[in-house]
Amino acid sequence: MGNETCKNGVGVIKRSNVPNLLLIGFPRCGTTAFAQALNKHPSISVCEPKEPHFLAFEGSGRCIEGPGSEAFGPDRVYDYDRWSAMFSCMTSLLKCDASVSTITYPETSIPNIEKYCGGDVKIIVMLRDPIERAYSSYLYNSSRGWNAGTFEQGLDLERHRRVEGWSHLWFYEYLSQYENRIEPFIESFGRSSIHFVLMEEFTKKPSLCLTKCFEFLGVQNVRIDTSSSVNVGGKPKSEYLAVAMNRLRRYPLVVNAIKKVTSSSMRETVRGYNLERQAPPTYVFDRLSPELLGTYEWAGDLCSEVSEYWRNPCKC
Repeated sequence: MGNETCKNGVGVIKRSNVPNLLLIGFPRCGTTAFAQALNKHPSISVCEPKEPHFLAFEGSGRCIEGPGSEAFGPDRVYDYDRWSAMFSCMTSLLKCDASVSTITYPETSIPNIEKYCGGDVKIIVMLRDPIERAYSSYLYNSSRGWNAGTFEQGLDLERHRRVEGWSHLWFYEYLSQYENRIEPFIESFGRSSIHFVLMEEFTKKPSLCLTKCFEFLGVQNVRIDTSSSVNVGGKPKSEYLAVAMNRLRRYPLVVNAIKKVTSSSMRETVRGYNLERQAPPTYVFDRLSPELLGTYEWAGDLCSEVSEYWRNPCKC
C-alpha cells in the first residue's frame, strides 16, 4: 500500500495510517493466540489493543447492551483518529487489526473496510468446530462472572438478545453459522484475499498452520514460539471468584496497577487456575447438530482439513 492516499468522508486517508491486514474472527476460535503469533513475525505488527472495534462500529450508531457491555464503552470503541494513530507509527510491512467484531457485523464493517482500508486488504478468518465454538462462548461468559442463565436458555433467548443489542459473545448459534457471515466478505473482496485457519490445526500443528499463513501473506517463513496459552476457556471452579475478578475489571486504576506488577502470562495463569476444561455435553450436540448441519457441509467444501479435525454432525 505504501503511502498511497485517497479522499474520503474524513478527508485524505493515508493508506500507511490504516491496517492492510485484518484478522476478523470468529470469536472463541483462537484469534488472540493467533494474533500473538503474528505479532512475533518481524514483518507484521498487530495493534494494541488488538480489538479497537472501529470497522464494525463506525457510523453504525450501535450501542451494546447486556452483561459484558462495558467492553464496548466509548473508551473501548475507537474513533477514526485513535484507530489510525495506532497504525501510523508502525513500520512493519503488514499492519493488523484483529477485531472479531468485524465479522459479526458485515453490513457495517465491509463498507468501512472498503472506505478506509481499500479493496486490496488481506483478511484472515479463524474457524472452529461450530458446536465447540458455541459452547466455548457460553463457558467464556460464565468464566467472566456474567450469569445469564444456562446454555439452553441462551439459545432460546438468542434472537431476543440480538434485537436488544447484546454483544457477539452471546450469539451462540448465530455466529456458528459461519457461511452467513463469511459469504459477504468473499463476495466483496474475493476468495483469493481471504485465508482460513482452523483453530484445531493451529493447536495441534502450529508450525504448519503458520507456514501456510505466511505464504498467503507473502512474508518470510520464520519459526514462531506458540508455547504459551492465552485466553483459554473453561467452566469456573468458583463462581464467586469469577464474579470477583470481573468486578475488579470495572476499575481501570486497579487493573493498570495489577498490570504494572505482573506479566501477561502470570495473569493468564491466575485466570486459568479457576477454570476447568469442559467438553460440550451430549444435549448440546443434540440441540445444535440439526441447526448447524449446513455449516459443517459448507465448511467442508471450503477447507479440506475440516474432515480431519471436526466431528461428523450426522453421527452426533
